[in-house]
Amino acid sequence: TRCASNVCSVMDAGVDAPMGLAGEACAAPQAITLVGGAASISATTAGYTNDHQPGGCAGVNSAGPDRVHAISVPAGQRLTASVVPTAGTYDPGIFVIAAPAANCDTDPPVCLASNDAGGDGATDAITYNNTTAAAVDAFIIIDGFRLAGDAYTLNVAVAPIP
Repeated sequence: TRCASNVCSVMDAGVDAPMGLAGEACAAPQAITLVGGAASISATTAGYTNDHQPGGCAGVNSAGPDRVHAISVPAGQRLTASVVPTAGTYDPGIFVIAAPAANCDTDPPVCLASNDAGGDGATDAITYNNTTAAAVDAFIIIDGFRLAGDAYTLNVAVAPIP
């Protein structure tokens, strides 16, 4: 508590401190809201840090900043997702890791699906079939090859396994 000129105020660092970026880490992911079983999210990794090393899923170097999206895949459903880079110089990768958040920090991480096969300007896509009897909460991590972040569109769909 601080007092000056007979006026007192309480400083609360938890309230006054700036909030982190949505999707900065698996502990604070950006939730994906599906409408009709699909979503298209315009986002960027610019301004984010390299919190996770999901490139180990695909055996690639993903030294750039990453952004984490969260989704729940119902039992008997298929998740399809693609990352479409906005710029022709952005080389993204897409990785899906099962919750909890601590799984994002294992070395190497255990991935449900991953793809970093495309180069600059190429779309990378994944498919994950939830064949379990329960929903699977997962993180979709968008990472990049270069140290600078860039913009992308994440397209996601969840539907019954054919």
